[in-house]
Amino acid sequence: MARHGDQREHGFAHHSDNRGANLKICYMVILYKLAEQIVQTHKRIHAPSYYDIFPEKDLEFETVKVDSSYDREDKQPDVIATTKDNKQYLIEFVFDYKVQHKKAIDYKNLNCIEIDLRNQKPSVDMRT
Repeated sequence: MARHGDQREHGFAHHSDNRGANLKICYMVILYKLAEQIVQTHKRIHAPSYYDIFPEKDLEFETVKVDSSYDREDKQPDVIATTKDNKQYLIEFVFDYKVQHKKAIDYKNLNCIEIDLRNQKPSVDMRT
């Protein structure tokens, strides 16, 4: 949408009626980017126990890549993190729904972590 205001410079903006942008979507994007930044900055996460099948553990990473491409067509994770012993973890952030991939993912020999962000609540009033 073109903007030709008298007070600001001429420019373009996304037309939110067509894009369906709303506060909930904006909040999800902010939360997603914040989660990426936290993992990238602190280079560690705490993985809770999974029904006592996998014990809880703290994972410390040597490198954390955000917005990068993984060398597989069936899986593009949100974050690729590597430990000092060169073990690679593919990290996905999920909300109310999961990303649907074009084909089934072969999880064999992959370390995958899913971080559920759906119950995170804003500390500010989203109605304004």
